[in-house]
Amino acid sequence: MFGKKNYYIELSHSSSIVAPEITSTPNLINFIIEENQKLIEDNEVGQIIVRKFLESKKQVTLLYAQILDLPMSEETNFDDLLVSFYSKKLLPFDSRLIDDELLVSELKENLRPSETEDDEGYAEVPIIDNSDEEEPIIAEELSEPSNDTRRTEITVPVSTLLTEAAIKEIVAKEMKDKDEEIERLKKSLRLQGKEEMAKVENPPVKDDNVSEAILATPLVSSDLSEDINVLDVIKMVKYDANKRLEYFIAQETSKINAEIEALDTRDKIEPTLSKRFGDEKKLEIEELNRLVDSKKAEEISTENARHEAALKSIESESEANRAKHLEKLTEAFATKLSSAIKEEYQRQTEQLNLILQGKTEELLLHQKAVNEGMKNTVSEVLEGFNTNHGEFIQNIERRKNSSSLIPLHKRVG
Repeated sequence: MFGKKNYYIELSHSSSIVAPEITSTPNLINFIIEENQKLIEDNEVGQIIVRKFLESKKQVTLLYAQILDLPMSEETNFDDLLVSFYSKKLLPFDSRLIDDELLVSELKENLRPSETEDDEGYAEVPIIDNSDEEEPIIAEELSEPSNDTRRTEITVPVSTLLTEAAIKEIVAKEMKDKDEEIERLKKSLRLQGKEEMAKVENPPVKDDNVSEAILATPLVSSDLSEDINVLDVIKMVKYDANKRLEYFIAQETSKINAEIEALDTRDKIEPTLSKRFGDEKKLEIEELNRLVDSKKAEEISTENARHEAALKSIESESEANRAKHLEKLTEAFATKLSSAIKEEYQRQTEQLNLILQGKTEELLLHQKAVNEGMKNTVSEVLEGFNTNHGEFIQNIERRKNSSSLIPLHKRVG
């Protein structure tokens, strides 16, 4: 029987977020949606690293991890964003998410959403995967995190190594994107400043129907522009980009060293070859045994066939002998039986005729006795009836001539 597999989700998050226990992927999605809306309403930011684990009897495996910069746009489809957490298989992910090093510092957590909004779009550096085959996994032991997670053995996928040129290309692209973002921000701030200055220099003519609150708008916008420190934003963006790229290069270098070390398997040559040749020897012995057993079985089969043929020949001769004698016995007994039946039939016929004759004579005697008995009996009955009937008539006549009445019960009787 296979050991029962248990899937569970753990969260690491910045201090601005309070996370409950997550029991399922739908539960995770609902929590992220609620937390995103809460951060928008509270005008705060935060980060969450979500990790999904497979716990078996022997080990705990990290299947997937993803970092979320909150708040995100209210139009974000969180079902699509977090769909990977429905999977029960190992998926590619940024190996830096094994620990909590990518969580932003308290300084960045305390920024207003308007200052960190541009950082939402930066995705983690992807892991290049050139094959559909399942990659080997390396067991790493995590240090015990501060958010009360367990110390367990974690297995993470080994990504395909990036070449130095590819790393430089990614770094250059990141720097270019950051520079373009900085320039866009500068232009936006300059344009906003010019618009505010134009509004201050050329205030609109006051109309009686215009609210005084509208005239106060330039002052509010001016205060907002003064609060934004352009240099701090630029420094923060550059610092964040440099830190991410330095960490990325360090991680790739560490991966290269780890993979080279993993590929050095010279210490396994002797046991590997010994096992391989031992397996080949075992197969050869099994094949030899199979051939010997096959030849033995063939010889036994041939001898059994010869023996079976001899037995069949003896059996056939015995059956022919038996049939011949049986036929003679059958004919003799058939003749004897026919003669016996004829004699017995004749004897019983004569005996039955004698019995029938005796029964006929006996019946005639019985008939005569019955007739004579019936005649005597009928005569006696008629004589008694006539006597009683005459007496009854005489009694009736006497009562008719009597003066007394005949009682009812006697009359009826």
